[in-house]
Amino acid sequence: MKSNNLKILDEKDTESARWFAIISQLKPYALIWAINKHTSFQFKPGDFFYNETIFPKYCYHNSATHIDFTIFVNKMESGVLLKDLKNTDYLLKIRECRDDIELSNFLSKLKRINEINGVTPVAFDRLKKDKKTFLQLNI
Repeated sequence: MKSNNLKILDEKDTESARWFAIISQLKPYALIWAINKHTSFQFKPGDFFYNETIFPKYCYHNSATHIDFTIFVNKMESGVLLKDLKNTDYLLKIRECRDDIELSNFLSKLKRINEINGVTPVAFDRLKKDKKTFLQLNI
């Protein structure tokens, strides 16, 4: 299988990206539909390959604020992307968000979606097994 050479996490991400774990029993398409509905965003589907498995991802670029949002599916029937976060259904990566108020408003909208059971920050420096995965994972 062919994959791009873009990394899911690189050194720049540790400074410019914020990561959140999303807990939801919704299928990926249903979760994205709910998020798009409640936020007026338009996340678009895509895929990335890891260990010969296709993991869905969804991206949205806000052209007004230049903030990039990416939602990665962490748990699938075929496996878990990040074993240290095996109870996390989705990972949300927000890049170039320097406005804490805007970030807070977006996260509040996510938390108001009934089918989302939780949204919490991820501290990658506390991960044990998956640190290499973050540095090597290609999208």
